[in-house]
Amino acid sequence: MLSAVLALAFVQAAPDASDQCKLDDEQRQLASTTESKQNLAYFRASIWPCEDDRLFYGNWFGKHLRAMGEPSFAAPEASKGYSKRFRLLVLPSFRPAYSIRVDYPPAGQARVTVVTETGSGGYGPGEKVPLWSNTLNEKGGERLADDVEEVRVLDRAVDAERETTDGHIMVCADGTHYVFEALDAGGTQRLISRHQCDLDGDRPMIELFHQMHRLGRLTVPYELFGGSGDRGREKADPGSSPG
Repeated sequence: MLSAVLALAFVQAAPDASDQCKLDDEQRQLASTTESKQNLAYFRASIWPCEDDRLFYGNWFGKHLRAMGEPSFAAPEASKGYSKRFRLLVLPSFRPAYSIRVDYPPAGQARVTVVTETGSGGYGPGEKVPLWSNTLNEKGGERLADDVEEVRVLDRAVDAERETTDGHIMVCADGTHYVFEALDAGGTQRLISRHQCDLDGDRPMIELFHQMHRLGRLTVPYELFGGSGDRGREKADPGSSPG
């Protein structure tokens, strides 16, 4: 079981519905800063129905993408020249975050771009560290598109539902957070945000994250194997080709 080998989890009482989504004065002041506005610009406002979630997660995810020099999928021109775009942002609490982005032109080969940083995913991002960018062969690009289809992104909630039957909420502590984005040719941005403790048994999501790492020529994190040893050292994919 993934949750048995991953981050510590605990439960807390679910907040009253009337308190949800509200920003207090301090949060409103934070949302008005230039830095916060630049971070939040990476995501459509409608992705998170609650304003407080948008402020927290949008700032967290956006500051790392911005530090890596990644393009915003929420920008009006983000889909121009592409049939679809996928990106996986991986945020380990105490190790550098990284991004794996796959861009599909209307015709021809898809391209994968991998970037990391000098900071850590749970804290400040530090400086951009480009790793590599390369074209994918047809097989690799098609398999990734099939994996995204299998996950049924449009039917997924942005965040995992952690409320238990006794009215408490499971809270995942330190570990790795995964943020998957999809952008279609019409400019519709979709996002799935999952802590590693949310992935237990979700085979389509786990396989999608595996494939993104393989195409990015990165080691698949051990938690995506439930902590198994040798497979966690598997590196990239026959779906990437020199460019």
